[in-house]
Amino acid sequence: MKRVLVCEDEDSIREFVVINLVRSGYEVVDVNCGEDALKAYDEKDGGFDVALLDIMMPELSGFDLAEIIRSSDKNANTPLMFVSALSDTENKIKSFDYGSYAYIEKPFDIKVVRAQICTLLKTNNERKELEKQKEKYWAMVTHDMKGPVYAEVSALEFVLNQ
Repeated sequence: MKRVLVCEDEDSIREFVVINLVRSGYEVVDVNCGEDALKAYDEKDGGFDVALLDIMMPELSGFDLAEIIRSSDKNANTPLMFVSALSDTENKIKSFDYGSYAYIEKPFDIKVVRAQICTLLKTNNERKELEKQKEKYWAMVTHDMKGPVYAEVSALEFVLNQ
């Protein structure tokens, strides 16, 4: 089951999102502030598959939270989505600068949120699979190169010892 973090300070919006994501089969952890989101990351071994962050929150904004998440080796690759009432271009661009994969304006259609999460999860799974394939490829190339290299080294040692 995929884990989604929902960080939203407005109770009614957070509850609406949580109910719909749970009904869609996600494991959801919901918090109402950035500090609690950081605690949730510490408590959840392996972090989250997607984090849905509000931008305008007291004390720690969604942008600040994203920066902390991105600076963590363990959670740096968590796909982030921002949900905000801010509709200006500057904040949308800023969200992508902070590593967001999506920017959803309030009020939103929950179907769009679910579709974005589903797309992010598929994209992230494909990225992980490509990383595995790359690692296998380099392991194979490295292994295949050892034979010829060892043969050359042995030949050079033989010549030098003559």
